[in-house]
Amino acid sequence: MNKALNAWLAPITKVKQRCSIRPSSSSKAPTPTMNYFLPQKVKKSGLSRATPLRRVSKKQRARNSEYSKLRLNFLLLSPICHICEELATDIHHKAGRGSKTNDTTTWIGVCRQCHTNIHNNPSWAREQGYLK
Repeated sequence: MNKALNAWLAPITKVKQRCSIRPSSSSKAPTPTMNYFLPQKVKKSGLSRATPLRRVSKKQRARNSEYSKLRLNFLLLSPICHICEELATDIHHKAGRGSKTNDTTTWIGVCRQCHTNIHNNPSWAREQGYLK
């Protein structure tokens, strides 16, 4: 149990060590290293709302819910990457993700590597018909 806990805490300990304050070589005053790991104070404006803002609208939440179901069914029905014939883990939207996000006729199942390749090489992807 103790070994498992230590193995789990090891990366956290390393981050804490990297975030510690160390004296700089040019002056005696300590300087923080890797500040982006340290929590930053957030200024409050003083304005408040009676009810908090929704992070996602009800309409978008319904669309996202439908998309999740459609995505799962699509990947179950076509689990092979359209390009390299490995296991498909992503859905590529040939027509973009605007109003046609839930239109399954514009979807192709791809693996993560091929999906990255499509977006990193748009001219090749257009030639192959993966982008419009």
